Order: sequence, then C-alpha cells, then structure tokens
Amino acid sequence: MRFNVSASGLSGATGRGGVLAAPLIKEKGQSAHTTEIDRRSGGQLTALRAVGEGSATRFHFSSSPAGTLPADQLLFAGLGSAESLDRQAIVRWAAAVTRKLAGRNIRRLVIDAAPIVAALKGASPALRANGGASFGEGINASSKVKLDAAVLAVELIVRGVIEGSFHEGLDGKSQVDAFPAPLESVEILLPTGSDLTAAKAAVRRSEIIADGTVRTKRWANRPANEMPPLGIAEEARDRARAVGLRARIIGARELERMGAGMLMAVGRGSENPPCMVVLSGGAPRAKDPLGRRLAMVGKGVCFDTGGISIKPADGMEEMKMDKNGAIAVLEAAATVAQLDPGRVI
Repeated sequence: MRFNVSASGLSGATGRGGVLAAPLIKEKGQSAHTTEIDRRSGGQLTALRAVGEGSATRFHFSSSPAGTLPADQLLFAGLGSAESLDRQAIVRWAAAVTRKLAGRNIRRLVIDAAPIVAALKGASPALRANGGASFGEGINASSKVKLDAAVLAVELIVRGVIEGSFHEGLDGKSQVDAFPAPLESVEILLPTGSDLTAAKAAVRRSEIIADGTVRTKRWANRPANEMPPLGIAEEARDRARAVGLRARIIGARELERMGAGMLMAVGRGSENPPCMVVLSGGAPRAKDPLGRRLAMVGKGVCFDTGGISIKPADGMEEMKMDKNGAIAVLEAAATVAQLDPGRVI
C-alpha cells in the first residue's frame, strides 16, 4: 500500500477510479467545502439526505456516484460532531472507511481530509499536543508542542487505514467478503497551503506506529503451540536486533537464582519452562534529557490454563491472548526504537 499526500484540495488527486471518502461532520450549517462536494457529485448528498441518508453520525456510510470528483464512487462517511472529535475517533473513522471496502476489488482510495483539518484547527490545544491527553500518547513531557492540524490529520488517517486493513487470515471462520480490499494507492487530500513536507514525514511516522499495532495483533492471534515461552523470547530477540535494540534472554535457572519465585511457580504448570526477555536501547545507564529511563513491563502467559477444569469450552481459544501484555511491550519498544533511535529504554 502506497500513501500519497497532496496540498491542493480536491484538485490534488493524481488519478482516477476507486473510491473517494468524504467525511461528514455535524455542523449548524453546511460548510462551503461540503457544498462543493455536493455540487461536483451532481447533488448526490442533497439527494441522499432527502431519503434519510447522508448522515454525519459517526460510522454512518452512504455511497453514490462521484460525478466530476476524482473517483468512480463517492463514500460519505459520518464522523460525528467536531466537539466529540479526538485522536482515537479519527483513527477509528479511517479504519472503518477501509473496512467498508472489504470484499471489493478496490485498489485506489482517496480521502478528503479538509473537513478533518478544519475540525482539528478548532479543537482544544490538548488534542493537538504532541502526545495529547485525548489519546494517551507521548512519553516526554517536554514535547507538548502544538501540532499542525494537517500533519495530525495525516498521521491519524494513515494509522487508521493500515490498522483497518488488518485481517487475521484464513482461520476456518473468515469469510471472503471480510477480506480487506487490495488497496494499492491511498491519496490524502489536504487543504491548499498545507505543509506538505511535514505531512509526508507524518506518513512515515504513522506507518511505523501502525506496523507495530498490526504486528501485535498477529502475535496475539498465534496459538500457544507456535509460541511457547522460549519461542516468544527467540522471536523477540530477532525483532529487537532488526530495530537496533539489545536483547537478553533470562532462562529458568537464572530466574531461580534471581529469586523470581512467582514467575517460576506459574511456569510449573507447563512442560515449557518460563523465561524473561529484557530489551534495552540507548547507551547503558544513560538517562533522557529529563533525567529518566523509560521502562515498560509486560506479562505473558502463553496459554492460560488456570482453572481449566471449571472454565467453559466457549472462548477457550481466547486463552492464547494472555500473552498479549508481553507482546504489546515488545512491539511498543520496537516502535519507540524506530521512531527515536538511541532513546534510552
């Protein structure tokens, strides 16, 4: 999947075909931009609203021909009110748009980001801060700087598209119509005058973050017979090396010497001995500019058999998810290492 960003409004699209996703945000009166979308589509939004469609309610979708807009089909996608907008809502909106195309041979997606940029410009400073509290991101208190609305929109949209394209694959239950569309090109149309250089840099940052999220989901879905403790540790070591982190695997004997009694006790429930993986980055014993070292701790039980004699059969396969704490920390560390090489972790 290739991302392209332009800063020429609706005229910035570089091709034809596919689907143009137009976000609808609840507003007192229809904006000039939405009116232009309606005009260029041949009044499709007006026609849809005449029959109760074309709603701006979040995750409400309505399709129509695109008219003279740069796509074959127009997808109106509700995003809710500007007041309720936060980072997570935008990521989920972009993911929902992508999933809406599932099962269809759509190779090009164009996203009109102008309404989102406009909403972000009017949002609270916390929402647009680097590591804004509204999405629980950021680890450096000194980086609470105000992000450009267009850059933030790109960052969140790219993440949503990638995460929305994730599919667990053939598992005996999956339906073909649930498979992601084979998107080859995703174009994000920003308002004229947006900082294109910064927006393109945001694409790469978002690809790294979304890749970590998707990798975490793939790890989480793998069964325990593929991922015993040592298997996870060895794959974690390979992943760490690939992103420039150091990895140390602490085996059962060393854990006993360390006095890790609780970990060893839990591990005795399996013929596969427990282990601990320590990932580190940056200069040894170094601290960040605020005099800190970032530490993340995750627990992973490859398959939770605790109380198995009283657990119902329904949902038993989900016990493989008890390794997710460790997996989430592993991929979080790998993501940090790629975003900020050399960070003390």
